[in-house]
Amino acid sequence: MNKDSKDHKVTARINDAQNGFIEKLIQENKAKTPAGAIQYLINMAMIRGE
Repeated sequence: MNKDSKDHKVTARINDAQNGFIEKLIQENKAKTPAGAIQYLINMAMIRGE
């Protein structure tokens, strides 16, 4: 299975609530890093068709 290359970078400023949610995803082992948590959220939105 080929992985898509990750050639694009995104930088965002987030508030404490958003950061807390990202940390929660990491604690729940849904991601290993903040970047991974954001990728997880994007992928979930894509699956749901949002």
